[in-house]
Parts: sequence; C-alpha cells; structure tokens
Amino acid sequence: MQGATAPASVIGALSEADKLPWADIVVIARGGGSSEDLWCFNDEGLARAIAVMQKPVVTGIGHEVDFTIADFVADVRASTPSNAAELTVPDYQAIAEALASSARRLAGRLAGLAAAKGALLEGIASRGAFARPMDMVDLRRQAVDGLEDTIRSYAERCVLEAGSRLRALEASVRALSPAAILDRGYSVCALPDGTVVRDFSQAPRGARVDVRLKHGRLDCEVENSGE
Repeated sequence: MQGATAPASVIGALSEADKLPWADIVVIARGGGSSEDLWCFNDEGLARAIAVMQKPVVTGIGHEVDFTIADFVADVRASTPSNAAELTVPDYQAIAEALASSARRLAGRLAGLAAAKGALLEGIASRGAFARPMDMVDLRRQAVDGLEDTIRSYAERCVLEAGSRLRALEASVRALSPAAILDRGYSVCALPDGTVVRDFSQAPRGARVDVRLKHGRLDCEVENSGE
C-alpha cells in the first residue's frame, strides 16, 4: 500500500470491513519502507475514515520508529505488523492454562463452601424447632385452625351484607319499574309502534295512541295537543 491511490483503496477496504458481522477488530498493517512509501497513511480522508469506524482499529505500519497520522487516530498503535498480530490474536495456550487454573480455584472454593454450609445445617438441625419438629407442627396447626374460624366468620358476614344490599337494590328497582308507576295511579301513553309519548309534539291531532293503565288499556285518538 503506497502511492496516490492508496488512501482511497484503504478507505474502501475499511468501509467493507466495518460491515462484516463476523469481524471483531480491523487491522491496518504495512511493512517497513521509506517515509514516502508510508506517506499515504498521513492522508486526512483516511484519518477521518478510521475515526468513524464502529469496530476497533489497530495499526501496525512500518517499523517501531515509524509514526503516521493513522497511528494517532486508531484505537491501538502496534509497533510493527507482527506486533499487531500479537496484540489482536490471543494466545490460546495461555487462555487454556488460565481457564484450568480458574476451574481449580473455583472447585476448591466450592468444596470449602459446601463443607461450611453442611456444618451450619447440622448445627441448626440439632437445636430449636428442628430438634422437636412436632412442636412446630402443633403450633402451626393451631394457627391454621384459628385462621379457618376467622375466614368462616368473615365469609358469613360478607354473605349477609351482600344479601342485605341485594334486597335493597331489588326494592329500588321494583319502585322504579313501569308496573310500580301504574300502581301509583299513573298511566303510560304510547304510539302504535310502541314508542312512549314524552312530548305533545309526538302525538299531533288525529294521532292514535295507546294508554296503558293499571288495569287494562285505552285506544285513543288525539283531538288536541299542546303545552
């Protein structure tokens, strides 16, 4: 990577690499060369492209003494391409050894914890209610019996109160029913289609109306209507 076309080529490659779903990190690496060979990594457009990358960028450009603007914009600067590989690729042997060591420490801690909890349970089981479990059972049975009586009394009271409210509601409904209104001496006037007459304008002169009484009904013709 060098020359006038190198920055645009690198910018395009960075854009594509940033879209790769399986890539975790992007490395810009270039072996050693003269200052002129590495000058393309001082390009402003390339620096801006590195700055907006979503994935972390590691640079390994030239030798340890070489610095470019890209190195300062990147997330991590490696001294050489080889050093970039060392920084980005894990040492699987070291990871395996660290995991094995962690597993051994965890197993030891779990064994110690299990022993401590076992001793604690043995101590608890040897005293108090655990030493005489039936005492605790009898105590809980008495509590349940008392709670049962309380629930039964409360349920009976709720039923009685609900019955009283229902009877009062029934009396109110009956008092407002059409039959109750007729019982009090009122009548209900309706048109032939059953529409109740509430206003004189509904029954003009000559209209037929049905008047319902407590006992029977009247078929009438309106001679006059008005307020």
